[in-house]
Amino acid sequence: MIAVCLRCERACDGECARGKQCACEEERAREEEEHAREEERAREEERAREEEERACEEEERAREEEERAREEEERTLEAKCAREEQCACEECAREEEERACEEEERAREEEERACEEEERAHEEEVRACEEERAREEEERAREEEERACEEERTLEAKCAREEQCACEECAREEEERAHEEEERAREEEERACEEERAREEEERAREEERTLEAKCAREEQCDVRSVHVRRRRSVHMKRSVHVRRRRRSVHLKRSVHVRSSVHVRKSVHVRRRSVHLRRSVRVRSSVHVRGSVHVRGSVHV
Repeated sequence: MIAVCLRCERACDGECARGKQCACEEERAREEEEHAREEERAREEERAREEEERACEEEERAREEEERAREEEERTLEAKCAREEQCACEECAREEEERACEEEERAREEEERACEEEERAHEEEVRACEEERAREEEERAREEEERACEEERTLEAKCAREEQCACEECAREEEERAHEEEERAREEEERACEEERAREEEERAREEERTLEAKCAREEQCDVRSVHVRRRRSVHMKRSVHVRRRRRSVHLKRSVHVRSSVHVRKSVHVRRRSVHLRRSVRVRSSVHVRGSVHVRGSVHV
């Protein structure tokens, strides 16, 4: 036998007749529980919305309070400005003068600080210059000491070398000095002889010139040009002959290499072994040569 539920009018398993709950009742209970839960959620959402609205109202009230405070401050400032505008002109002028005095004082202080900075910079420069000078003095003193020590060491080394010198070297030096003294004495003698001969030759030349002048005076009828020519030729020949005779006493001590014309008007002393003459050489006085003479050009003595 199939039972029918009196509420849902659906067939059931007969549990309803035995006093148990039908399946539709359970479904309805579940629906009621879900509806209760939805209502609870709605109430919670409503409470949250109310909380948010209250927070917004609180924020709005806070903004209004801030706005009122700002307006109050603005009114206070306006009142203060109005009171300040009502201040006497003398007070304003006095404040302006005080500010001007303060500006001048600050400017004076700035100038004083600048002057102090310049003075300190100048003192620093002077101190740096003095320190540099002191360092230079110390450096020079150190260099002088080092130079003195170096000279002393050099002298000590030289003395040591001189002490270690062989006796043969000393003897050889003595012999060379004696030989040099002999050569100087011989040169002095030869120089004296040459000077004496030169004076004699000059006297002889002057005598010949006087003779020629007398001869020219006697030959007044001759052509003046030819007379001068004969005089020059005769004088040149006499000097050439005299030099050829004198050339035997030529002593050479050093080599002389002549690359261009040389005009000598005084005595020439050569101290090497050979003389190489590559160009013309004009000698107007005595020449002392000791050695061979190599001539590769014209020589006028």
